[in-house]
Amino acid sequence: MYKNLFKNIIKIIKSLLTVLRFMFDKNQKSKIKFQINKSEKYKGKLIHKTDSNGKLLCDGCGLCQKVCPNVNLIKIKKTDDSGLTFEYNSGQCIFCGNCVEYCPQQAIGFSKETVDAQEYRDDLIMEYEDK
Repeated sequence: MYKNLFKNIIKIIKSLLTVLRFMFDKNQKSKIKFQINKSEKYKGKLIHKTDSNGKLLCDGCGLCQKVCPNVNLIKIKKTDDSGLTFEYNSGQCIFCGNCVEYCPQQAIGFSKETVDAQEYRDDLIMEYEDK
């Protein structure tokens, strides 16, 4: 009974030493490189497309909001100077692609850029403003 216990404790100590060696050895960190092979269908950050002048292609029809299964994920606001503000919460997105598929202006798309974890939820909200 104690024989297995001591074997497991020795395994844990060896693993811990390996982790500590990795943490403090600067050469070890540079050897590991993470490579993510993204498929053609990979969906990263939601982007709002613009024309050559930097104006948003979105006309504010709100269809993306209606087809999104997640309530309050996309917010479109009309500004005072007849422009639009497009707000998107990447922390609540399930990446279904309905907004991209049903947009009549093809103003929304997914980039290959990943959505990074953030310390605060509000940092996951992306805002695009019409120029």
